[in-house]
Amino acid sequence: MLPPLPHSEVFSKIWEDWVSYRKERNKPLTPTTIKQQIEFLTQLNEHDATQSIILSIRNGWLGIFPPNGTSIKTTKYQSKPLTSTDHESF
Repeated sequence: MLPPLPHSEVFSKIWEDWVSYRKERNKPLTPTTIKQQIEFLTQLNEHDATQSIILSIRNGWLGIFPPNGTSIKTTKYQSKPLTSTDHESF
């Protein structure tokens, strides 16, 4: 089951634009991707969440990224910043 959309109806409209955009690019969103993107966007305030989607569409990106300077609440997936040692272990 997919999580409910966060924020207002303005956000819902922009989310619909995002889903349509991904279909136009022949890269439809999977249920897992939708779940993860909604969880990510829920961590942002409405302005930053909508700007993230708008910037992604405007720039032709297939992912959603927070606007520069946006702080994000820590999630269960973020335990610590990666160090050069972490990168070398890959």
